[in-house]
Amino acid sequence: MKHIKTALAATTFILALAAVSLAGTGPGTGMPMGKGPGMGQGMGQGMGNCCCGGGRGMMGAGQSAGEQVTREQATAALNTYVTAHFKGYSLGEIEAVERPRGTMYATTVTDAAGNAFILHVNPWGMVRGPFVQGN
Repeated sequence: MKHIKTALAATTFILALAAVSLAGTGPGTGMPMGKGPGMGQGMGQGMGNCCCGGGRGMMGAGQSAGEQVTREQATAALNTYVTAHFKGYSLGEIEAVERPRGTMYATTVTDAAGNAFILHVNPWGMVRGPFVQGN
């Protein structure tokens, strides 16, 4: 009898978790159910107050696919980032990398001792990294 009560309590707990996780799904509250153009707008609209969306979408805060960063803006962002966070390091050549959502910029950052890592600027101007170079 004790095992039946334990199994029943565990099953009730699992069903309660499933009900809570499914409570927000559907048009306008959970997944977008085909609303919105692609992942950028549709996911943000559908997820509402979720920790991942908040109405902003998967692109980030208010960014759409049309707002692409230029090489000059990427260079300025990288210079500012390296100056603020990596004293004694210098930027290498900045190269453009074409991605499905836009142009990303990448550079190798080195110091006098030969320590090096890679920084990226995504298509919306956010500096990402440092990434360690593989041998």
